[in-house]
Amino acid sequence: MIPKIIHYIFGLDSSFCNKPFEYFHYLNILSAKKTNPEYIINLYYYYRPDSFWFNKLESESICNLIKLETLNIFIDNEKIAYPEHLSDIIRLMIINKYGGIYLDIDTICINPFNSLLNYKFVMGIENAHVGENNSNALIGLCNAVLISEVNSEFTNIWIDDYKTNYRPDWNYNSVKRPLQLSYEHPSLIHVEPQNSFFKYSWDNQGKRNIFETKSDISDCYSLHLWEHKNYQELIKYDAKNILLCNNTISNLYQTLL
Repeated sequence: MIPKIIHYIFGLDSSFCNKPFEYFHYLNILSAKKTNPEYIINLYYYYRPDSFWFNKLESESICNLIKLETLNIFIDNEKIAYPEHLSDIIRLMIINKYGGIYLDIDTICINPFNSLLNYKFVMGIENAHVGENNSNALIGLCNAVLISEVNSEFTNIWIDDYKTNYRPDWNYNSVKRPLQLSYEHPSLIHVEPQNSFFKYSWDNQGKRNIFETKSDISDCYSLHLWEHKNYQELIKYDAKNILLCNNTISNLYQTLL
């Protein structure tokens, strides 16, 4: 049984990857608490941001803020191409030890995760419109949402794979490789369809569905907002603009105000 714990990670890089902790981050974590009120929520950090919204998570008891003791991991830091790759590895170590649900902080929760807790390990499909024909293609299994029992076999296999098969490609180990591992070990993982966690992708069509139209997301557990592509758009959503807009993301955020 997967425990009712939700994990986040922030601040593994001293510059915060040039993306400070913002209001939309706060709202996303608040959505987890409101959607899954009986869950424990932990946010792990190494560098603590000087952020009103980060401090508000603590002052309002929305989640536990947990300082990581070290960033030294089993892959030589010199070989890690991006700070985000460090997060990719640490999230696996956290859910392997404690179990539960890992979410990227650019994920907003929509429906409770309870119906997924009887599996051993859960990931969701990532598709995107790519190529000259702009066709909807399978990218892999995205690690922005990971749901795992304690010490799951799939998590251990994936961690061991990092030790011998790490590549500096942006999404090889985090998205493409788990898809390959799911084919090799189908009994150890449950794969959710795209709509469960990643209904709208990082492509132009996905961006329109999130920020320009009012879309139906009733079939989603959560919605990934692709901060690395949409950061400048997301920081526009302060309390005033959330109320003025009528699109997918503003309507979701309005329920949290």
